[in-house]
Amino acid sequence: MFSGWNRVPIALGACFALVGTGCGSAMPWTRPGPQPVKSKETPAAVDVREHLSGMWWRVHQTRTQGFRLHANGDLELVGVPPLRGVAWRARGRALVLRMRSAAGDLYEDELYLRRLTNRTLVVEARDSYFAGTYKRRPADVTTAPDPSSRSPYPTGTPAAPTAAAPSDTTLERPIVLRRVRDESLPQRPPWQPYLDDLSECDEALNGNVCPRFYTDAPPSLLLVEICQDDRRLRRGIHVVDLLGNVESYPWFDEGFGRFACENACDSDGGCRYEVNAVTPTGKPTELTYRFEIASTWGWVRMALGPQGRVRVTESRIGQPDAASIR
Repeated sequence: MFSGWNRVPIALGACFALVGTGCGSAMPWTRPGPQPVKSKETPAAVDVREHLSGMWWRVHQTRTQGFRLHANGDLELVGVPPLRGVAWRARGRALVLRMRSAAGDLYEDELYLRRLTNRTLVVEARDSYFAGTYKRRPADVTTAPDPSSRSPYPTGTPAAPTAAAPSDTTLERPIVLRRVRDESLPQRPPWQPYLDDLSECDEALNGNVCPRFYTDAPPSLLLVEICQDDRRLRRGIHVVDLLGNVESYPWFDEGFGRFACENACDSDGGCRYEVNAVTPTGKPTELTYRFEIASTWGWVRMALGPQGRVRVTESRIGQPDAASIR
């Protein structure tokens, strides 16, 4: 019964013998040569403009605002009065916005592209109003591939040079902010919430603890001195720009702040602020405070830094001699 199985080793042995002597039909064995190396596909270059184009939104100080980057290079601002968009362009990692102010002046804001995906845009710049995080609404999401998978700036490759931070501008002629009252208070919609709340203080009843307002002509900045903490603003000085953005600073000296609040200026023109330097977006970075209060006179020049920092750079304060008081 096992005769069939006995024939299998004989048949296999015959086959091996035929292959070993080369007399069979099997092909001779040869060592394989080097295999061609498959070249990696170079990903197609991603046009960053393709992913930047469209509408970007953010919520800034309870207001919804944003900008539309049109594919043809036009710029449209939404919810950012009184600025008007003119054009935009991308250069490396820099996004440059060209705008026109209410006075008709043209200026550019250069932002650094920190992150860009199909739904999120993060831009940075020193002292730029437009720096921050923006989102697309679902209906505005582009159909182009998500740049998070085809990044214009691939990981592991050198990044394009960072956009240079715009430098401050020292003004040839300072912006003079003089005190204004009642009917002289400037009528600007972004300033109205502060004027409506703070101007209700009755100086006849509350003495010199009422807020004091300073502005230029025509109005471009509003400076508010606060002597008592308010529900909106704390003690110190506060600068409000034409967009309603507030930069708050403490008194450069707490003792002098109390003195200035408890004693009125000798006249409305006896106290004033001068803006000596600003950022490209018009934010003051250097102020000079000139005063005549209770026979004390002088001036203080101060540098305004980020996060409400104040540094006195120069000052001169004069007081009457004892002989002159007798």
